[in-house]
Amino acid sequence: MRPAASLVPPHPADPHQDRAPIPEGDPFGCEARVRTGCVVGAAGGTWCARRAGNACVHGGTALATPQRMKAREPLRYEVGVTRRGPLDATVEAAPRPDIGGGPPPEFGGNERAWSPEHLLVASAALCYWNTLEWFGRRRGVAILGFECRAEGAVEKTAGGLVFTRIRLHVVASTLSGQELALRELVQTAKDSCLVARSLACPVELVAEVRAEVQPDSPVGRAAS
Repeated sequence: MRPAASLVPPHPADPHQDRAPIPEGDPFGCEARVRTGCVVGAAGGTWCARRAGNACVHGGTALATPQRMKAREPLRYEVGVTRRGPLDATVEAAPRPDIGGGPPPEFGGNERAWSPEHLLVASAALCYWNTLEWFGRRRGVAILGFECRAEGAVEKTAGGLVFTRIRLHVVASTLSGQELALRELVQTAKDSCLVARSLACPVELVAEVRAEVQPDSPVGRAAS
């Protein structure tokens, strides 16, 4: 999932007169993309190229400069697991609601509990959706609908049980005329997904892109 610092609206009219050059190299570990004077990294880093050396604030969010990005501490995400029984636990990450966790039925657990295996597969699917939405906002591509069925395969290897693949079956829809742009973003999101890039097993993508006709469009009015 992308850091909160990157979830900001596009820049308003340029408030800065001093435009600093975009630095050489790739400070975010990804291909830097120029968007209205800002470099937006696919890995989630965003900084204002027009104000190097100082934090640039838009919409109440301070965007990091290259200097601050280099010195920034790693992002940390904390959860707690509390035992309720030999096959039952509570997963906590306040202020989010608690969820019940435990082993899957294949390992003697309750089929209604969220297993680590299900949570891992869900994490890959949710991160993919987050990443696709992130790119859609920044490229001006409308994402009107999204569904993902994800499945993970666990197999026994010489080193023990491991996930050998996760496959995402995605159906995404956009405005008529933006299908090609969305198809490109579908692949870009897969290549940029934080969770997918962090896993040892491959994450495969099977995607379908559809166009939705809006009721107030000429085609929509004719159909009605």
